Amino acid sequence: MTPLIAIFALLAIVAVGAWGLIRRNRAKKLAEQKAKEESERFAAEKTIAEARARDDARLHTEAEERSRKETEARENARLAKERRLAAEKLAAEAEAKRRTEETRALADAQLREEVRLKAEVEAKQRAEAEEREKLRVAAEEEQRAEERRQAEEKERAEAEAREKARIVAEKEARRDVKEKVEMEEPPREPAIEAPSRPKTPELDETPRPPTYRPTAPSAATPPSRPRRPTGSRTAQTSNADLHLRVQLVFGRGGVVRNLALAPDRCDGMPSEVEVTGTQGELHLTELREDCYEPVTLADAGNALTQGIEWRGRDDARKWRWVLGGRELYVLAPGDEFGLHGFVSTARLWLNARHVVLATKRLREEVSAALAEAGCATPEMSDDASSGVPAGWLLFRDVIPIRAVPMRDERDILNALCPAHEIEPHFVGGIRLERNTWLAGYPPRIRFTGEFANGFEVKIDGHLAQRTSDGAFEAPGWDSEGNHRLWFGDQAKTYSLCTMEESWEQWQAHDFGTGTAICGASTCQLDATLRRQVRVPITNPLLVGARPGEIFCCYVRSDVRCETLLAMVSFEPVWALPLDAAHVDKQSARIVLLHSNEPQNDVRVPTGNRTATRKLAAWSAAIREAGCKGLRIAKEDDQSKVLWKRYRAVAKQLRRKMR
Repeated sequence: MTPLIAIFALLAIVAVGAWGLIRRNRAKKLAEQKAKEESERFAAEKTIAEARARDDARLHTEAEERSRKETEARENARLAKERRLAAEKLAAEAEAKRRTEETRALADAQLREEVRLKAEVEAKQRAEAEEREKLRVAAEEEQRAEERRQAEEKERAEAEAREKARIVAEKEARRDVKEKVEMEEPPREPAIEAPSRPKTPELDETPRPPTYRPTAPSAATPPSRPRRPTGSRTAQTSNADLHLRVQLVFGRGGVVRNLALAPDRCDGMPSEVEVTGTQGELHLTELREDCYEPVTLADAGNALTQGIEWRGRDDARKWRWVLGGRELYVLAPGDEFGLHGFVSTARLWLNARHVVLATKRLREEVSAALAEAGCATPEMSDDASSGVPAGWLLFRDVIPIRAVPMRDERDILNALCPAHEIEPHFVGGIRLERNTWLAGYPPRIRFTGEFANGFEVKIDGHLAQRTSDGAFEAPGWDSEGNHRLWFGDQAKTYSLCTMEESWEQWQAHDFGTGTAICGASTCQLDATLRRQVRVPITNPLLVGARPGEIFCCYVRSDVRCETLLAMVSFEPVWALPLDAAHVDKQSARIVLLHSNEPQNDVRVPTGNRTATRKLAAWSAAIREAGCKGLRIAKEDDQSKVLWKRYRAVAKQLRRKMR
C-alpha cells in the first residue's frame, strides 16, 4: 500500500505541479494577451488620435485656404470695382471732354459760318462799292470829257472870234490908211477893242485833308473866349465841324479785325446822309443819337497820315467831318464812347488800358515816352501783322501809371503824357442816350488819374466803395431814376430808365439754332418753348430739374463781357462751371437760377445713345461740382437742401446706369 500511496502522492504532487504550471502558463498567456490587447488598444487609440490630428490639421489647412481664397476674392472684387469705377470715371471724363469738344466744334462751325456769311456780305458790299466807284469814276470822266469838249469848243469859238476881229481890224486899218492918203484931213481911226474872253464858272472847292495840331500845355491864364454869335441851333449844327473817331477792333487770336471811322452826329441831323470826301462818296447810317455807324477805313496808312475830311448837306444845311492827319494815335477802351473795341482819344489816361498807333519813324520816341509814363514793355506789331496799316506800328496793352508833364511846345508826343486830373468813366452797360442807360444794365463807374489820400466818391449822397474790378458802388446806385455822382469838387449825373419794346420783329438772321436774331433781340422759329437766360461767363453750363436737361453756352473769345445770354428749351435751375473738377474752389461758385425740385422718375433709355449721353452728362456735372465742394453764390438753408437733393438724384441715376 505504501508504494501505491507513494505513487498516488507522487502523481498528486505532479498533478498539482502540472496544474500550477498550467495555471501559471495560462495566467502568463492571459497577461501577455491582456498586455497585447492593451498595447493594441493603445496603438489603435494613438492611430485614431493621429488620424484625428491629421483631420484637424487638414480641416484647419482647408479653412485657412478657404479664408485666404475668400480674402483674395474680396480683394480682387474690390480691385475690379475700383478699376471699373476708374474706367467709368475716365469714360465720363472722356465723354465730357468729347461733349465739350463737340460743343466747341459746333460753336466754331457756327462762328466760321458766321464769318463766311459776313465775308460774303462784305465781299458783296465791296463789289457793290467798287461798282459804284467805277460808275462814279466813269461819270466823272464823262463829265470831265464833256467839260473839256465844251472848253475846247469855247476856246475854238473865242479863237475864231479873235481871228475875225483881227481881220476886221486889219481891213479897217488898211481902209483908214487909204482914206488918209486920199483925203487931206482923214478921219480919226476908230479904236477897235478885242472881244474879252468870257469867264469860266468857278468849280466847287474839293475837300482838302485838314492838318492836325498837337495838344499844347494849358496856359496859366486862358485866353478869353469870343462870344458865340446868336442864332438857331440848326445854324450852329450846320456850321460846326464834327469829329471822326478812329475805331480799332481786335479779332480772335489778337489780330486786328477792323479799322474804321466813327462819325459824330448832332441833334437835328438826318438818320441817313450821303457824304463826299477824300475817300469818295459814302453813305452814313445812324447808330445812336450821337453817332453814325462806323465806316471801314480804306488805305488806312495814307489816310491816317494825310488826314480825312467828309462833307454832307441837305436842302438847307451843310456838315463837315474832319480828322487831322498825324503820325500818332492814342486809342482808349470804346466802352467810354459806347463803341466796341478801342476808340481814339486826345491823350493817355492813367491806370487804363490803351492801344497806340504810330508810324515807324516814331518808334524810338514812342517807346521812350511810354517808358517815362511807367508803362510796362508793351507788345508791338508792325505792318507785317494782319490788319496793321502799312508803314505803322501797333502798341497794345499800354497802361500808364505815372503822370507826365506836357512838353513846352506843340509836340505830337504830348498825347503820350497822361494827366493827373481825375476823370470819371462810365464803362459798359446798355447806353440809350449820352448819359442814360437801360435799367438793369447800368455802367461800371471807374476813375482815371492820380488818387490823393482821402479820395472819396459819393453817389446820391451815399459814400461809394471800390469793388474788386476797380468800379465804385453805393446803395441804390443801379436803381431806376436820376443819379448824381460826386468826386472831389466835381459832379456828374447819369440816369437809368426802362424802354418800351414796341418795335416790329422779323427773322433777320437764322443760324439753325431754333431762334433767329433781329437786332439786339431773338425770336423763336419752331414750336419748342425756349427761355432766355443770362448767366455769369464763369458758369456757362446750365442744368435743369429733369435729368438730361443740360446745355452749354458758347463763350466767345473775341468779345469782352461779364455775362452770357442764351436760349434754352428748358427752365435752368443751376449754372455750373464748365469743368468743375479743375476750377479754383475758393473763387468758383454755383449759381441758383430757379428753386425747382429735381425729378426722380426718369427711366434710363435703351438704344438711344443721345439721351443716355445727356443723362450721363447731367449726373456727372452735378457730381463733379459736389465732389469739388463748390459753394452756392447766394447761399442759404433752402438752397443747401435743394443742392443736396440734386446730388442724391444724380447719385441714384448713376447707379441705375451701371
